[in-house]
Amino acid sequence: MLLFQKFKSKFRSITMTTVKTSPRTAADQTAREILTLLLDIREFNDADKDKDIASLLPRTMRFNNILLTDSEAHCIGRILCHREKDLDELSFSRCSLTTKRFNHIKGAVVEMKAMIGRLNIDSNNLNSVEDLCAVLHKVQNKVFMIGCFAGLAAWRYANEEETDVLQRKLDELQSPSLSIEIARGEILTARQT
Repeated sequence: MLLFQKFKSKFRSITMTTVKTSPRTAADQTAREILTLLLDIREFNDADKDKDIASLLPRTMRFNNILLTDSEAHCIGRILCHREKDLDELSFSRCSLTTKRFNHIKGAVVEMKAMIGRLNIDSNNLNSVEDLCAVLHKVQNKVFMIGCFAGLAAWRYANEEETDVLQRKLDELQSPSLSIEIARGEILTARQT
């Protein structure tokens, strides 16, 4: 128990303080430190402790430009699923997210009680538009997914079929505040029925 209290104190200090550098550098450093601690918490293997840590997560979580491994994506999902307070932003831009890695996060987002203001999955390597559709009901305002699909050499934009699937899901949800940016200046919103 004492070990967990020390861990929790360290986690709280990371999420509550900022590095005295530019905001982007501070956010990148905080995200890396959070990832390291999330990997360490696996040793406790305790759902109550996971819930405790989830309550300490910051409202804005940006893992941008961090090449996430399967283990890191799994650890993020393991804690995120216990989140009860809404998140302003959850961002995984340029993280080399594959469908397998995204599924860890998707499962957590679908399971958690909280909502997400903005979700950013720009510039990744996903294969399934259906996986993206599964989390749309948990996003309140905007999804950024420019170039989030796997291409031959790197990421690519949503194709016509994927765009149609996303549009149908938005139409089904009928959320007036939700939009999806699929390319610079190309934004999907629910069509009024």
